[in-house]
Amino acid sequence: MSGAEQGAQSGESAAATAELNEPADESKPVWELIFQLHALMKSLMLHDASHVMAERAATGACRAIQANSPPFVLQFVAGGVFLDRTLVPLDFEHFQFSQGLALALGRIGAHELSFDSALEPAAAVQLGAALAAGTRGQVDFLKEKQIPGLVWRDIPYAKSGIDAEGVDPEVAAVAHVVIGLSVVEQIATEAEPAWPWNMGLSAIRRFEKALSAKEGVAMRVVEFAPDGWNRPRRAVSAALLVLDVLTKVEADAAHRRAAAHATLALCLEGLGERGGVPVAQAAVALARRITSAPVQARSGVAPQCLLVATLVHLMDPHVRQRRDLVALGVTDLIELAYTMEAERCPDSVPFDLSRADLLATAIGAAGAGGVGYWVRAMIKVCGAVPVGACVQLADGRIGTVIEPGPPHNPWCPVVFIDGQRVVTQQAVMLVPPNKRRRVE
Repeated sequence: MSGAEQGAQSGESAAATAELNEPADESKPVWELIFQLHALMKSLMLHDASHVMAERAATGACRAIQANSPPFVLQFVAGGVFLDRTLVPLDFEHFQFSQGLALALGRIGAHELSFDSALEPAAAVQLGAALAAGTRGQVDFLKEKQIPGLVWRDIPYAKSGIDAEGVDPEVAAVAHVVIGLSVVEQIATEAEPAWPWNMGLSAIRRFEKALSAKEGVAMRVVEFAPDGWNRPRRAVSAALLVLDVLTKVEADAAHRRAAAHATLALCLEGLGERGGVPVAQAAVALARRITSAPVQARSGVAPQCLLVATLVHLMDPHVRQRRDLVALGVTDLIELAYTMEAERCPDSVPFDLSRADLLATAIGAAGAGGVGYWVRAMIKVCGAVPVGACVQLADGRIGTVIEPGPPHNPWCPVVFIDGQRVVTQQAVMLVPPNKRRRVE
């Protein structure tokens, strides 16, 4: 191949990669706004208002604000960015930009920015100076200040620190799951030859925060998300389940995060649009990606990455028979979660299974060994009647489970019926989803 041909091919490859990283058309203006506001903040941190770089950054911010068609409201709450009260999906880079902006704005008490009109460059410079002041901790910088075309507001529930009021748990859980899912979707779309450690760790920490905020809501978001059970969504479902189970059995934080990370990576590697390859085959393929993406810490390989790599290695059929007790049988849990999500969308079958179906299948296949232990642990976490199951109440009404029943009464879950949340007092009965359609 000639040098010119190689250059053309390289250019096409770069263009294809750039296209994969592009946001959806409706997200482009707000992504650009986040980038330009971050650049404006950095410029005013380093230069005074009259510097050419500050003027250039202000002009870029003004254009980005205009591209989002004022008036609009931009909020930074619970680690997420909301445009006119709608959560904005971000890639990892823009998410990092948003966190820098959120930190600066939070320090000056401006979690919400209302752009009533396009800003002039001078007003944009004032905004940049406010952001820069936030990075320095000048909490009273905006006191009695006005910026033409911009109104800011303190959101008490978005504050951080000792005196903070917590963000509404349900809002936080939804935001963390959706942001984590968007990161996983990006991993699946880009299909890098090496495993992207930073993105994987970022997603797992999001899911951990979602479960700690409101466990039932976190599981419900994944179970009821629109657009079908694609590969990223099934991978998130498996990782969340592993994380939740290990939290309930009081595994230490490092090992439960590593197990959830290994589950997420295995699912993205081995699941197809329908079904999936055997977990051992996925583990062998994933091991190649892991070893080609070493993450270095000051003392060598990052410990969390080493734990994930060890768990994946233990899934290899050649070493599985001689694994030691260090793994504490957690590979059985990982394989169980992987298998359940592979079976959620059976090969050559045009329907998807619910969590209740998958648990029922797992119960039938489980023995008295390690797998049986994890199946029982899953039932305790998901409830006797899992979220998403279609049930009939004692009075004949039919609805969908949105929260599991309490430990002392597991067959009395919270059910969604005719737009209302119903806390059942008597045992419910599982019914096929098509029965609900007939009743309606």
